[in-house]
Amino acid sequence: MNIKRLEKNLGKKVRSGLSLGLDLASITGICFIEVDKDQVKTEFDIFKLPKVENPKDNIPVILETLVSFIKDLEKKVKEYKTKPMILVIEKCYIGKNAHTALILSAFAGVVFTILYPYFNEIYFIHPMTSRKNVGLTIAPKLPRKERKLKVIEFVNNILEKELTSDDLADAWVYAINGLIK
Repeated sequence: MNIKRLEKNLGKKVRSGLSLGLDLASITGICFIEVDKDQVKTEFDIFKLPKVENPKDNIPVILETLVSFIKDLEKKVKEYKTKPMILVIEKCYIGKNAHTALILSAFAGVVFTILYPYFNEIYFIHPMTSRKNVGLTIAPKLPRKERKLKVIEFVNNILEKELTSDDLADAWVYAINGLIK
C-alpha cells in the first residue's frame, strides 16, 4: 500500500519509520509497519503461549518460554534498518484476574528488557487509548467479542484486507500508534 492511500483511509498523517506493535496475551499479535517516503509494508505474526499445567505454580516455565519467543523476535528486529524504530506495547489491563495481570506484566518486562536497545522510542499504551488515537471509539460496555469484531472491521477497512484475528488487528492498531504524526 502506498502512504497516501494509508493516510486517506486512516484519516491521519503518518511519519516514516518502523513500528512494532505487540498485543500481549496468551495469543500475542505482532505487527511490523515499515513506512518509507512512498510505501507502507505491513507484516503480521502470532505467538501462542503453550498450555502449562498449573500455571500459577509454573511461572518460571512460562517466563522461559516468553524469553525464548522474544529472543526469536529480537532476531527479526535486527533485520530492519529503518529509522526511527518504535516499539508500542499494550499496557497491561488488570481486569479481574490478578494472575493474568502478573503474567502480562512480566511479559511486558521481558519484551522491554530484551528489545529496548534496538528502539529509539518505546510506548506502553492502554487498549482504549490506542484505539482512540486512530479514530476508533468503541463503547466500553459493548461485549468483548463485539468490541474485537469492530477493531477487525476498522483495520480491514483501512488496510483493504481481510484479517480475521483480533490479535493481529490490535497489534496493527498499536503499531500504527507509533507512526501517527
